Amino acid sequence: MKERCLPPDHPEFAVSFCNLGLAHLALNHINETINYYLKDLTMSEKTLPPDHSELGITHHNLGQVYRAQNPSSDLALKHYEKAIEIYMKSLPREHPYIGMSLMYTAKIFGMQKKLSEALRTAREAVQILERTLPEEHQRRGESLYILAEIYHQLGETDRALNYANRARLIQLKTLDVNHKDVQKTLELIESLIR
Repeated sequence: MKERCLPPDHPEFAVSFCNLGLAHLALNHINETINYYLKDLTMSEKTLPPDHSELGITHHNLGQVYRAQNPSSDLALKHYEKAIEIYMKSLPREHPYIGMSLMYTAKIFGMQKKLSEALRTAREAVQILERTLPEEHQRRGESLYILAEIYHQLGETDRALNYANRARLIQLKTLDVNHKDVQKTLELIESLIR
């Protein structure tokens, strides 16, 4: 319908590409997801100002998919960093989108053993998400878990345990006890108290 009613460079096509990407992601069709997100990015770059937050969202989405393919992906890192750059120009400094992109950037830095960058970025993500999301929001728990992992890698057991326990408290309020994130946090806590 849109193809018949709208010009080929209309921004609504970018929205459709994004939605198709999300649908394929739900089906775990990673290559198709990337294809549609790249079409979304191409269309959005043609139709939106370069610092529009929607471009940041598209870069964040691409980061998510590339990170799903490879948890330490430089390509994912590039897209998260681009999302942050755009968000910093288009959103308030303390916005959850910035916090979430920082959180995943920290996760990648941790996987790449760039621990000082991981720690700095994870702390910033936690601060932003604690200020901008409800107390029991799942992403707050996720950011605390990532920070706990980084402290664990740094050998700072007490700090790691503190953040892992805080993550667990949020997770138990927002997720089923058998959820994989709850289980990962419990495994981290067990490894820290051995």
